[in-house]
Amino acid sequence: ATEKDFGIGWHYQYPIDTWRWAHTPDSRIAWQIKQNTSVRVTIELHANAWSLSPVQRVNVFFNGTYVGVCTKENSNFTWVFKSDLDFLEISFRPEKVIDYRAAGPNFNWYRLSIPIIKVTLEE
Repeated sequence: ATEKDFGIGWHYQYPIDTWRWAHTPDSRIAWQIKQNTSVRVTIELHANAWSLSPVQRVNVFFNGTYVGVCTKENSNFTWVFKSDLDFLEISFRPEKVIDYRAAGPNFNWYRLSIPIIKVTLEE
Protein backbone atom coordinates (compact mmCIF):
# COMPACT_ATOMS: atom_id res chain seq x y z
CA ALA A 1 0.00 0.00 0.00
CA THR A 2 1.17 3.48 -0.68
CA GLU A 3 1.18 6.47 1.69
CA LYS A 4 -2.21 7.69 0.47
CA ASP A 5 -3.81 4.29 1.17
CA PHE A 6 -3.37 4.68 4.94
CA GLY A 7 -6.19 6.35 6.81
CA ILE A 8 -7.05 7.05 10.40
CA GLY A 9 -5.30 4.73 12.81
CA TRP A 10 -1.82 4.95 11.30
CA HIS A 11 1.08 6.91 12.72
CA TYR A 12 3.27 9.27 10.73
CA GLN A 13 6.13 7.36 9.08
CA TYR A 14 9.41 8.63 10.46
CA PRO A 15 11.92 9.46 7.68
CA ILE A 16 14.49 6.79 8.66
CA ASP A 17 11.97 3.99 9.29
CA THR A 18 11.15 1.22 6.82
CA TRP A 19 7.89 0.51 8.62
CA ARG A 20 4.80 2.33 9.79
CA TRP A 21 3.26 2.07 13.25
CA ALA A 22 -0.39 1.13 13.65
CA HIS A 23 -2.13 3.25 16.30
CA THR A 24 -3.98 1.95 19.32
CA PRO A 25 -6.77 1.01 19.83
CA ASP A 26 -7.52 -0.01 16.22
CA SER A 27 -5.89 0.40 12.82
CA ARG A 28 -7.41 -0.73 9.56
CA ILE A 29 -6.46 -1.04 5.94
CA ALA A 30 -8.66 -2.33 3.11
CA TRP A 31 -8.27 -3.66 -0.44
CA GLN A 32 -10.62 -4.45 -3.29
CA ILE A 33 -10.52 -8.17 -4.09
CA LYS A 34 -12.57 -10.59 -6.18
CA GLN A 35 -15.76 -11.72 -4.47
CA ASN A 36 -15.78 -15.31 -3.11
CA THR A 37 -12.00 -15.54 -3.31
CA SER A 38 -9.51 -17.08 -0.90
CA VAL A 39 -6.70 -14.68 -0.13
CA ARG A 40 -3.34 -15.48 1.43
CA VAL A 41 -2.35 -12.55 3.66
CA THR A 42 1.21 -12.13 4.92
CA ILE A 43 2.07 -9.46 7.47
CA GLU A 44 5.72 -8.55 7.98
CA LEU A 45 6.69 -6.63 11.11
CA HIS A 46 9.93 -4.83 11.92
CA ALA A 47 11.41 -7.37 14.37
CA ASN A 48 13.44 -4.93 16.49
CA ALA A 49 10.71 -2.30 16.80
CA TRP A 50 8.15 -5.05 17.54
CA SER A 51 10.33 -6.41 20.36
CA LEU A 52 10.43 -2.91 21.90
CA SER A 53 6.72 -2.11 21.48
CA PRO A 54 4.84 -1.61 24.76
CA VAL A 55 2.00 -3.74 23.34
CA GLN A 56 2.53 -7.47 23.87
CA ARG A 57 -0.14 -9.06 21.65
CA VAL A 58 -2.23 -7.73 18.76
CA ASN A 59 -5.41 -9.46 17.56
CA VAL A 60 -5.94 -9.50 13.80
CA PHE A 61 -9.38 -9.39 12.18
CA PHE A 62 -10.30 -9.82 8.50
CA ASN A 63 -13.68 -8.25 7.62
CA GLY A 64 -14.52 -8.24 11.34
CA THR A 65 -13.69 -11.93 11.83
CA TYR A 66 -10.90 -12.86 14.26
CA VAL A 67 -8.14 -14.75 12.40
CA GLY A 68 -5.25 -14.79 14.85
CA VAL A 69 -2.84 -12.93 17.06
CA CYS A 70 0.57 -11.35 16.54
CA THR A 71 2.89 -12.12 19.45
CA LYS A 72 6.49 -11.17 20.21
CA GLU A 73 7.72 -14.66 19.25
CA ASN A 74 7.45 -13.85 15.52
CA SER A 75 7.64 -10.94 13.12
CA ASN A 76 6.02 -12.65 10.11
CA PHE A 77 2.46 -13.94 10.10
CA THR A 78 0.37 -15.61 7.38
CA TRP A 79 -3.33 -16.42 7.18
CA VAL A 80 -5.64 -17.64 4.41
CA PHE A 81 -9.10 -16.09 4.39
CA LYS A 82 -12.09 -16.58 2.10
CA SER A 83 -14.15 -13.45 1.64
CA ASP A 84 -17.74 -13.46 0.42
CA LEU A 85 -17.35 -9.71 -0.12
CA ASP A 86 -15.45 -7.80 -2.81
CA PHE A 87 -13.06 -6.28 -0.30
CA LEU A 88 -10.75 -7.32 2.52
CA GLU A 89 -10.43 -5.07 5.55
CA ILE A 90 -7.65 -5.92 7.99
CA SER A 91 -7.93 -4.59 11.53
CA PHE A 92 -5.18 -4.62 14.20
CA ARG A 93 -6.46 -4.49 17.80
CA PRO A 94 -4.14 -4.80 20.81
CA GLU A 95 -5.37 -7.27 23.45
CA LYS A 96 -4.54 -4.88 26.27
CA VAL A 97 -4.80 -1.17 25.60
CA ILE A 98 -2.34 1.03 27.47
CA ASP A 99 -3.88 4.37 28.45
CA TYR A 100 -2.43 6.53 25.68
CA ARG A 101 -4.73 9.46 26.46
CA ALA A 102 -2.78 10.61 29.52
CA ALA A 103 -0.51 13.58 28.85
CA GLY A 104 3.17 12.99 29.46
CA PRO A 105 6.37 11.71 27.87
CA ASN A 106 4.83 8.36 26.85
CA PHE A 107 1.80 9.81 25.04
CA ASN A 108 2.90 8.80 21.53
CA TRP A 109 4.74 5.65 22.60
CA TYR A 110 1.64 4.14 24.20
CA ARG A 111 -0.38 4.77 21.02
CA LEU A 112 2.02 2.78 18.83
CA SER A 113 0.99 -0.86 18.70
CA ILE A 114 2.52 -2.81 15.81
CA PRO A 115 5.32 -1.83 13.38
CA ILE A 116 4.24 -3.00 9.92
CA ILE A 117 6.78 -3.20 7.10
CA LYS A 118 4.52 -4.84 4.56
CA VAL A 119 1.15 -6.51 4.09
CA THR A 120 0.98 -8.82 1.07
CA LEU A 121 -2.18 -10.28 -0.49
CA GLU A 122 -2.12 -13.22 -2.90
CA GLU A 123 -5.30 -14.53 -4.51
